[in-house]
Amino acid sequence: MNFKLDNRVYKYQERGASESVVGFKVVKFDYSPAEGFETYLEDFSYPIRGFVGEEITRTLNSGDIVKKSILKDLKILSVKPIKYLAPFLFFLPSKWFINILETWFYSTAELMRLALKEWIMDEKYYTRPVKEIMRAIRRGEENLTRDRISEGLGAILEVDRPYRYQLMDLVLLVNKEWLLQNPAKEIRRILRIFASRNQARNYWGKAIFLIYWLIKTRPEIKKEVLAFFAILDQGKMEFDIADKYGCFLNEGYDYLGLTQEQRVEEWKKIHDVGKEKEILAKKN
Repeated sequence: MNFKLDNRVYKYQERGASESVVGFKVVKFDYSPAEGFETYLEDFSYPIRGFVGEEITRTLNSGDIVKKSILKDLKILSVKPIKYLAPFLFFLPSKWFINILETWFYSTAELMRLALKEWIMDEKYYTRPVKEIMRAIRRGEENLTRDRISEGLGAILEVDRPYRYQLMDLVLLVNKEWLLQNPAKEIRRILRIFASRNQARNYWGKAIFLIYWLIKTRPEIKKEVLAFFAILDQGKMEFDIADKYGCFLNEGYDYLGLTQEQRVEEWKKIHDVGKEKEILAKKN
């Protein structure tokens, strides 16, 4: 059985309806204002958050262009952080620093728009954590750069579930009281935990050094970090049963601090309980 998303789901409506294409049999497709789209697959006890279809392959391919560009910039700065970072920290006046920062963010936002425009949905159709990230980025203000970044990032996170769940895990680590007292120190703390859970990246040490000193010495960065987390509702980033079911079998990252073995064991328990509920529901 195949399901299709109507063209009206997409914000810019520049494409036809999208058909689900997965390696498992789709038995049900649902939408709720709270959780967004959910795809039910045969033999799965809980739904997969998001529409599982051709968007996954095509949006991920488009999203890779954006992700590789951002990671390339981060890696360049991380190779020799003192050499590349010192001018930003100590020599640039605030006005120049803000102009450079806004230019980089705008160019990244435009890259997102060009690469992902075909796959950007109306915000109401996204999953709960994605909508919350987009809301915190926009902050209720009219700003073209923030709009573009929230749209592009939302499109990527919606279909790239490992990235979405890693971001959820990272955000939940933040202690907002500690963040207010010392933003640089708290961001460094959570990034170190994040790096210890992430086996797929090997440059986090220098990147954390870079991010720490940017927040520590540049009030412009500190202001943005505090504003983002002031608005973000961490409760909407919590892992529920369906989220755990959807990510605990993923390798390469220790979600919620659990090892691969612990996650697999927990996933089996969730799966078995779900199957028992299905059997009871059928009997009744």
